[in-house]
Amino acid sequence: MSRVKVAQLAQALPAVACLALIFWFSSQTYGEQTIVPLLRRHISEFRLSGMLPDISFRYGHSLLSAKQAPYQFIEFLFRKGAHVFWYALLCASLYIALRSLPRLAPRALLRLSTAAALLATAACLDEWNQARVAGRTGQPIDVLLDVVGGLLATAIVLAVARAIRSARRKSIMKEGV
Repeated sequence: MSRVKVAQLAQALPAVACLALIFWFSSQTYGEQTIVPLLRRHISEFRLSGMLPDISFRYGHSLLSAKQAPYQFIEFLFRKGAHVFWYALLCASLYIALRSLPRLAPRALLRLSTAAALLATAACLDEWNQARVAGRTGQPIDVLLDVVGGLLATAIVLAVARAIRSARRKSIMKEGV
């Protein structure tokens, strides 16, 4: 196998690892994933409720209330934050893997679009998988959250990387003058 092929495979490994972890997490039952027992051990419901703002909203078929069910509210935020984190990592790693395949996605915008399409496919399959696990639900809104979160985080990383490259170029130009 050529060095180029090995490098391309190496750049695809983080995306494969992210996918594997996402599907491993989505295959767990609610009981295996809940952080409510951990929260109960470390803070009383009354104290946690006092720390949270008085917000309530509907998500899927549930009403979430920070004051009435603080453990569940924190767990919801934790779970959605985890979704955004893992899908951001997946999107960035897909983008990097696609960068190693310039014939497939030669321009940055095409790489990002391809990564978004792959991300959306993974999110749909993830929700389908969750819907088949006891105590879990697959929500179409989660697909949107996963894709938007992944793209937003990747766009931020790309913007920061571009700013760093630009600053380095300017620094090198000043040194050369």
